[in-house]
Amino acid sequence: MSTRLGLTGLLLLVCIACGTPKTRTLTVRFKDKKYDQLLLSLVTDRDGLHRFHGVSEDGATWLFSIPDSLLVRQRHSTLFTELSDTLVAPLRFLSQYGTDTVRYSQMRIKHGDQFKLEYLRSSYEENSTFYHNRDVRKDEFVATGSMDFETYGQSLTLKLFWEKQTALVLEQIKGHPSSICLMYILYRSRQKFPKEQLQEMYGSFDEAAQQSYWGKKVSELLLMQIPKNVVLRNLENSHQERMIIDTTKYNMVVFSASWCGWCHKQIPLLKQIYSDLHERGLEMAYITVDKEKDLETWNKVMEEYEVPWRSLWGKEKTDLITYKFGVSSYPHTILFYPDGTSEKIDVRKEPEKEKLYRLLNGADALKGR
Repeated sequence: MSTRLGLTGLLLLVCIACGTPKTRTLTVRFKDKKYDQLLLSLVTDRDGLHRFHGVSEDGATWLFSIPDSLLVRQRHSTLFTELSDTLVAPLRFLSQYGTDTVRYSQMRIKHGDQFKLEYLRSSYEENSTFYHNRDVRKDEFVATGSMDFETYGQSLTLKLFWEKQTALVLEQIKGHPSSICLMYILYRSRQKFPKEQLQEMYGSFDEAAQQSYWGKKVSELLLMQIPKNVVLRNLENSHQERMIIDTTKYNMVVFSASWCGWCHKQIPLLKQIYSDLHERGLEMAYITVDKEKDLETWNKVMEEYEVPWRSLWGKEKTDLITYKFGVSSYPHTILFYPDGTSEKIDVRKEPEKEKLYRLLNGADALKGR
């Protein structure tokens, strides 16, 4: 996706703060398509996923009533025509901007939004990677109306927010200093910026945006300091332990989550590495970014895979830790050296895995595998 398209996508995310009623109503109108049911999946900060069933008299016009307390903390929303054990069916939106066609499934909801969707076609995808090898059917529409979109499956903002484009991002913020959507993007893409640049961007918003839910989240990152060897809770015994348990050794810290399919696939590889290198001086630890309500699921994953290394969690500190270490996707692994330095490492890549074995004087172990 081109940079120009990325900037176009960013412009779409501009929204102006409005009133704060107790509930907001989302209206979705279809042309040339009707449904028996329509489900809105709303993802918020802290408490995760919420689902709302739409109300319709004719199958073509649907209404959703959503608490404002959730929308204040919304990350994104998706419309589903059905959600079963074997099939995922999100709506897909197409919009034309100049010569570019932009495709979306996720959106953000503003007060009084009315979406108009003109049916184009349906598509089918077997073993979708994003939905953890589940089959996906997408009904595609031309989208009109006051829609604030995010991309589905890949982030325009993460591709957009590079150092050379900081001035362009600042231009968008200064042009829309009240935009809560842009503040959310800034928070979500925080790992892409040094603290000084994040401070400059945050300072370009007006006071209302800075005092919004997402504005306060950015402010926390700017004001708080996290120790290099932070103390977190061990999920097996509930003890408070340092992230690096022995600073004289090599330590591999893996950021993961119960909902992350790629993280699950990596576990057998990590177990092999641990088996080969733990006695040679490699310590390993998981840091889960799960919500508290999902920790039971996380612990079940650890039991199912018989993970032998420590599993850590810290509700108040996770955002600060991921910001400090530039964690933007999962799994994300950082190797800490005995001299106090650290670097990102992806052991799924053979050259980086071999480097790890060499560091632990394990070249002979490589030959025997």
